[in-house]
Amino acid sequence: MKLHPRNAELHAALKRRILVLDGAMGTMIQRHKLSEADYRGERFADWPHDLQGNNDLLVLTQPDLIRDIHRAYLEAGADLIDVSAGQTTTDAKPVYGRMFQTPFSDQIRNEAGICTM
Repeated sequence: MKLHPRNAELHAALKRRILVLDGAMGTMIQRHKLSEADYRGERFADWPHDLQGNNDLLVLTQPDLIRDIHRAYLEAGADLIDVSAGQTTTDAKPVYGRMFQTPFSDQIRNEAGICTM
């Protein structure tokens, strides 16, 4: 079976050495003490549910912050950045309303330019 080029590169790197995954994204976000308005941004200003704490949404409303956190992990030596939208499952997001169910979670990743393996 032929691997996708990204997967082949990952497999080759794993044969050479142990790879380092980024750290606790939620902890890094919490350091910024973001408000409800920070989470909403302009795009979700009128959303009918509270959004504070919805870290997946920050890819759209605070992209520079998320990019800076990822960059800090890479500069600290991380080889891999976990960008999965793990919070966007049906079970994890009932408090934020139905917006965070697939396919909206896919839209977040696509609009943010997050490529997946």
